Amino acid sequence: MTVTESLPVVDAVRRSLEIHEQVPERPGRVQVIFTLTANFACAPARLWPLLTRPRELAHWFGPVSGELREGGCFEAPGGAGGRILQVQEPHRLGLTWGRAAGRTRCCSGSIRRTTAPRC
Repeated sequence: MTVTESLPVVDAVRRSLEIHEQVPERPGRVQVIFTLTANFACAPARLWPLLTRPRELAHWFGPVSGELREGGCFEAPGGAGGRILQVQEPHRLGLTWGRAAGRTRCCSGSIRRTTAPRC
């Protein structure tokens, strides 16, 4: 699959952005929360391997290496990488993500069934 192709099981994508100018834990910092929601016509158990196995991640990000387990670190193309903070298979994945010097961005994802799966 190339970047220009769309996944046939993706139903819709919603994006939202929150900007908090005052972060009590970190004075002088701005917190930005970006949420991307996509609806896939698959059960969470079928989608989970696409997001957690190096061979499958390569289709989305390019080669990913490292320890893909809770507490493990990983490397992705372009100097990106991070640490896996939380794993609740097949429903939740929390991690840090960033480029070499500034890997302080936290990301988390939830996978939940909203309708009957088609795959």
